[in-house]
Amino acid sequence: MIAPGAIVILLACVLHAVWAVLLIIDPIAASGATPLAGPALVFGRGLLIALILSTVFSLLGLLRGIRGLKFIGCTAPQLFLVLLSASAPVRCIFLSMYADLEPRPRAFIAADQAGTVLFAAFYVASLCLLSARRNSGD
Repeated sequence: MIAPGAIVILLACVLHAVWAVLLIIDPIAASGATPLAGPALVFGRGLLIALILSTVFSLLGLLRGIRGLKFIGCTAPQLFLVLLSASAPVRCIFLSMYADLEPRPRAFIAADQAGTVLFAAFYVASLCLLSARRNSGD
């Protein structure tokens, strides 16, 4: 049976794989999307590699049953990308505008980007849950 926390991490792997494909198809348009804007600023042209490597390491950590600090090390790159992805929508909500600099109501942006921000919170909670379960031997 798959642990509940593992499902969220697997979803992040799928999401990052889809983003990697979109970056291959159209790197300029894809990197301008709000959830990719934060990671694109940090990684620049290396974002595609960061997405692929973070996905591979997270899958290795999950599927090989790695425990303790090694598990945290495997999932840390993906956690960093997930938090960066959530930072751009939070910034947009705070500024009341997307990257196009056109003012919009905060509630509109918050409703539009809530999924990305909530996903980051679920990812952190899932990682904590999985780490605790793996370290306790369950």
